[in-house]
Amino acid sequence: MTNKLFQSLFVAAILFFVGASTSFAQDNTPEESVSYGAFTLYGNFPLSEEFKDQAKFGGGLGFEGAYYFSPLIGFAYSLDAQVNPYNKEAKDVSFGGVNLGGVEDAQPWVYGNLMGGIELSFPITPVVAPEFRALGGVMIARSPEVEYQALGANIATTEATTAAAFAYSISGGLKITNYDSGSAFRVGVRYLSATPKFDYGNNQEQKLNMSSAQLYVSFAFLSRK
Repeated sequence: MTNKLFQSLFVAAILFFVGASTSFAQDNTPEESVSYGAFTLYGNFPLSEEFKDQAKFGGGLGFEGAYYFSPLIGFAYSLDAQVNPYNKEAKDVSFGGVNLGGVEDAQPWVYGNLMGGIELSFPITPVVAPEFRALGGVMIARSPEVEYQALGANIATTEATTAAAFAYSISGGLKITNYDSGSAFRVGVRYLSATPKFDYGNNQEQKLNMSSAQLYVSFAFLSRK
């Protein structure tokens, strides 16, 4: 429920800012298309209840960009890798302050995304432009190896496994451009979602909604056409 509400509010906010930015863009539309490639850092917060129960705040690194075939719209792409530590505390079982069992040790969640789609950019000044993206592609995720304990003794281990799934993202932010140096600074938020199905063997499977809200900062190199 929280996840769907966040999606609805995020899409509504982007549509509002697209509409508002269009009116500013009429007097600031660049005369040429300016494409870019960018190195990007992410901080991500798990959103879905099932993902929050197994993952903590994490981060990532990526390369993304956009090829503008007109001054205001272009083909956007993104390649990134993300890591979230396992939420071991959520699995602890205690009584009277004594830990009876839970997770002894766990690897982090690791996943990569390759996506493409559309980017819109509406300059509100000659150097400042809101940007909006809608991308789709694939996520390849590795679930962590998890060791469980009870009363201090190891009782079971879940092996790591890998799964692929369709992924999509919706994002919005600001791009601040320095045309003299041919560079730009980007900052914004991204909603990312995918639901991989992990097969652990012996008829044990887990279908996990790995949705997250992400903050990004990015340094871009410009290419004019």
